[in-house]
Amino acid sequence: MKKFILFVFLILICISCSSNKKTLAALNDLKKDNKELAEKYGNVIKEAENIASEMQIKNSRIAELQYEIERLQRDGSGVNNSSGQENMIKIETQLSQAKSQIEALEKQKKGLQTKMATIQPKVVTKQQFVLPENLIGNVAFHCPVKMREKQTYEVAAQLGSLLTKEEIQNSLLASINESRIENGDKLLTKEDILTRKVNLGYYVKIELKGDDDKFVIKPIDEVNVPIQQVLDKETAAFLKETFEWHWSVTTKENSNGKGTLNLVITPLNLDKQPIESKTKTFKIDIDFEQSFLGSVWEEMNRNIAWAISTIIAPIITFLVGRYLKNKEAKAV
Repeated sequence: MKKFILFVFLILICISCSSNKKTLAALNDLKKDNKELAEKYGNVIKEAENIASEMQIKNSRIAELQYEIERLQRDGSGVNNSSGQENMIKIETQLSQAKSQIEALEKQKKGLQTKMATIQPKVVTKQQFVLPENLIGNVAFHCPVKMREKQTYEVAAQLGSLLTKEEIQNSLLASINESRIENGDKLLTKEDILTRKVNLGYYVKIELKGDDDKFVIKPIDEVNVPIQQVLDKETAAFLKETFEWHWSVTTKENSNGKGTLNLVITPLNLDKQPIESKTKTFKIDIDFEQSFLGSVWEEMNRNIAWAISTIIAPIITFLVGRYLKNKEAKAV
């Protein structure tokens, strides 16, 4: 029975992941379609502007021709002789042609208006679009788990949109190792990169927090702000494939034993407010390594009897023996 329940649970997870990917793929397709529609819409707008400009020119020409006809009729030059009559006929023909052209342009204009109505971009507003519930993404992060006092280390996190756990893991690994190759540092392996599933929102806030008495944590540069926009505000399509956060972690003096860092990931809504009950915190345990002398000093403080018998007594014995030997040599 337990195996059957586990089997059903795994099927539901697979269906949920598949549905999530299809939904997000559809959203990205909508964004692509909107871009194409916007280009077509822009072309139609330009065509409509050209028609309006041409109609303005034609209407000006019609006004000129009508004025010329009225002038000829007023002074009688258009009816009193054959040349005037021919000129009148010529002008009236031009006027008739100009009016026909205006009518044709009016039909084109109406046709464009109909066309514009069919290719307007599909605007999905905040009220119309409902963000899929439990929108999930994968995050990969790297943090050294062994540190020494007064040393600085880099911690990195990368959020994937439609990437699988393995894909986001490889992506962050490649990003980190690229800089390590340039600096001549030891390369990381997949085992150094952890991955987790997290909830997503229009914005995502990722913070690195730690024990105040052991760590000083700072973003590596101003670009790495805690909050980054992940989804398009209108279509909810992902703005890019991956998003990165980087911090420098400096251990304080006299840091020893164990410490804790916490990666806190919070999905935010359109108003940049936390989505209720969706924040996830991942604990990272840090072991502080010490030099040989540091380890000896710590052991001496912790076990005074051992320190006296193992270190202090032999040193005193050696110094006393050396003193007595020097004294005997002087006496001779």
